[in-house]
Amino acid sequence: MPSSWIAQRDALTFGSIFGAVLGLAPLYWQARSWNVGNFLFGFWLGSMNLMRFVNLVVWRNTSENLAPAWCGIYVRFTLAGGAGIASATLASAHRVAAIASGRYLNQRLGEKRVVFTDLTIGLLLPIIQLVASSIPNTLLFIILNKALPVLVSIGASIYCLLTFLAIRNRQKSMEELICTNTELTVPRYRRLMTLCFIIVAGSISLSTSLLVSDLIRIPIVPWRGLDDFHRDFGRIGTYPRSSEDWIRYEKQDNQFGSWVTIALSIGYFGFFISTQEAWRNCLVVTRFIIDRIVPPRHHDSAQ
Repeated sequence: MPSSWIAQRDALTFGSIFGAVLGLAPLYWQARSWNVGNFLFGFWLGSMNLMRFVNLVVWRNTSENLAPAWCGIYVRFTLAGGAGIASATLASAHRVAAIASGRYLNQRLGEKRVVFTDLTIGLLLPIIQLVASSIPNTLLFIILNKALPVLVSIGASIYCLLTFLAIRNRQKSMEELICTNTELTVPRYRRLMTLCFIIVAGSISLSTSLLVSDLIRIPIVPWRGLDDFHRDFGRIGTYPRSSEDWIRYEKQDNQFGSWVTIALSIGYFGFFISTQEAWRNCLVVTRFIIDRIVPPRHHDSAQ
């Protein structure tokens, strides 16, 4: 095995577990604040990085199909994760738009309605993606799979535009809402908006580039009937060296997608850790872990 590939594999293994920790660590505090969009965003990123880490460790020195069922689960979860990240972006954009329009936390019923709407937005598309991946489908599914994040990101960008318009028209009432609401602060509101816009811009550009790349690299051919059905996700195929160019493109796509999720996890955790509340929570958790690992020192009171 070439040393360059070993270095890439080890770097990706470390990056995957690092991204998994950074993506899953803030979930408890995101759930406490009912921040559904950011919670789902961290869940999908952390889970995808964690599952990739398991793959890299288990299949470190072998290509044997050790767990066909796991391969099927991983492929379906990856397909759902692509839609889940885009849906979480849309849920975050909806939350920001609700804040800007003055519908956020005005009453208890309004809060529950916003949370329920965000959950519906964030979970409906991944569920549809999971169901679609379990049904035999044609080559058209590849195009729809890559086009779905683009469409969802465009919807999120519309929410962002509505947010800008609402802020411009309701500047005074927004200041009053932030001043009277203990759960909503100016830094938190700015972080939500910044994260939302960054994710929207990144989702549209990345999804569009991947879709165009696939359309250029994979020719669209007439449907041949049952031979074009997409099924048996747990099967691991072996390919001759004559298809080395195609395998190289697939490997590049997989590595690019892996590093994108790792980078998104780092950025996601960076936004979370930038608050004083997050620093306090991290210190509490660190102190708790240290107290469990390092035994306390008992001093002899008789001395």
